[in-house]
Amino acid sequence: MKHAGQLSASLASRPHWSGPKRWSFGPSPFKLGPGTLPDVILFNKHASGWMGMKRFYKYAWLGALAGALALAAGCTSVVSPQLMAQVDQKLTITQARQDPAAAKDKTVLWGGRIIRTVNKTKGTLIEVLQLPLDSQDRPENTYNSNGRFIVAMKGFLDPEIYHKNREVTVVGKVVGVEMLPVGEVKYRYVLLRGEEVKLWQKRPDVVRVYPAGGMWGPMPPVGPYPYWYYGPYPWW
Repeated sequence: MKHAGQLSASLASRPHWSGPKRWSFGPSPFKLGPGTLPDVILFNKHASGWMGMKRFYKYAWLGALAGALALAAGCTSVVSPQLMAQVDQKLTITQARQDPAAAKDKTVLWGGRIIRTVNKTKGTLIEVLQLPLDSQDRPENTYNSNGRFIVAMKGFLDPEIYHKNREVTVVGKVVGVEMLPVGEVKYRYVLLRGEEVKLWQKRPDVVRVYPAGGMWGPMPPVGPYPYWYYGPYPWW
């Protein structure tokens, strides 16, 4: 009992000890002002741990600010502000295909996956499968497309870099619509005169591992293909 009494007296004699009854929602020892901490916290203003709490709130506030800035940067377009001011964000590829006269010379921001890239003496033609854009103006990883368009860029763009299935975001002016062949049919392409093109980094490959024999066990042997596999196709 003697040692317990000495311990209580020792703790009570320390300048930072105020006892459990004096812990309260008291005002902080720091004056309020621009960029300061909240004035009310659950801590004894005379306790030695106050400075640790001050640092905690300081870095928490800085972390929240950094997160907000990162979020704002994530919503920023990859296109220069000068061009973005000219973009008609309501004009879709479907509207441009249906009414090319009304869409002519309007600046659009479209994107998608490259189908093919063709080099010409005057520049480079990129055929693109249009896809919706996300908040960063990157094509979404989907096949929900409204059609194809061709953008003409000045200079040489290497087809080994701008190759099939690479994702691009382009800004360009609508030139018109032209019927061009896709296989044995004619397709209405929207033509753009490109101003800027953003080539996105490849998405990481997703590897799926299945048990031996597939998900449903060993598959039966594959026999000869039916006659229609080789053609000719009677319904054509």
